[in-house]
Amino acid sequence: MVLVAEADTTSGSALARACAAGGAAVVLTGRDGAALGALAAELEHASTRVAVFVGDARDDAERAALAELLDELFPPPASNP
Repeated sequence: MVLVAEADTTSGSALARACAAGGAAVVLTGRDGAALGALAAELEHASTRVAVFVGDARDDAERAALAELLDELFPPPASNP
């Protein structure tokens, strides 16, 4: 799984495309929901697992919500006692 911050920018979307081309699941973050949605649709069309989080990484509550989303989508592996 690769988390791409500012995936709604030219460089961020290029990074997301490269990671997806390499077979990674991609989590797109940024503040432009329309741009993120379009990129997600493009990557999903290419059979990439994609999640989108629209928010501002400078906001504590939004970072916490992103962390919760990541835990839900990609739970940590169970440990062996």
